[in-house]
Amino acid sequence: MTLSWIPADNGLLAANYDMQAASVGTPITAGTVFLMKLQIRFAMTISALRFQAIGSASGTDNVVVGLYSPAGVLLTGSGNVGAQFVTPNQANISCPLTTPQSLAAGTWVWAAILSNQGGGGTQAQPQRAFSASAATRSLNLTPATARFAINGTGQTALPLSITPASNIISGSLDIWVGAT
Repeated sequence: MTLSWIPADNGLLAANYDMQAASVGTPITAGTVFLMKLQIRFAMTISALRFQAIGSASGTDNVVVGLYSPAGVLLTGSGNVGAQFVTPNQANISCPLTTPQSLAAGTWVWAAILSNQGGGGTQAQPQRAFSASAATRSLNLTPATARFAINGTGQTALPLSITPASNIISGSLDIWVGAT
């Protein structure tokens, strides 16, 4: 019997897929809220989101992350974590949440990332999978339950709420995210 990777193998509470599959970095579109679904398999309290990155962001660092409920309510966010993406430790970018979030087993949340690097700089470049599109990874899911989506452009901060039915799967990125 072969066992698959699980988030606990790397000291994570949750992750959206095996971190070894995240092999390419793509600068994310400035002002766009990118969503990545995290399944909550057991009761936990998330205090930070983790990313990997390839390449470095430049310009004025302004990156925020957060957690949204399935109903689209911002549960918690972060301060500016952009400096961590300027010279990334490719396997361990820790983005502390302002308020740790307790979550019940059998639920899910969306992790969100928003980058607004100014001055013509390069946006944050979190790692994502190379072999499959975000649309493929959201197969059989609606926009309101997608594994990967975008919801909002032209943003300078994470909105207090989003409308999940308005999520857009096309053009989203399958960004790897873990939680501690």
